[in-house]
Amino acid sequence: MTTKVGFIGLGAMGLPMASNVQRKGFEVTVFDIDEAKMAKVAELGAKRAASAGEAARGQDIVITVLPATPHVEAVILGADGVLSQIVRTLAS
Repeated sequence: MTTKVGFIGLGAMGLPMASNVQRKGFEVTVFDIDEAKMAKVAELGAKRAASAGEAARGQDIVITVLPATPHVEAVILGADGVLSQIVRTLAS
């Protein structure tokens, strides 16, 4: 079974990190506000998500590489954020 990884944040650090995770054979789903950055990892085989929550949904591991506390709080605690997906998974 392949480990599923949600990767949120594809900036200067996140893009090469997500690319390396994808190259190592993990099943990667990415999200970033920049569609072009998601396309770069998708070229390697990653799936694109429409939101941070979608990138987190059903994953074994979720990695975030974000620039500042407000971004982390929004992605983790937001209405369609990582935490909402964990709660949804536990409730099922």
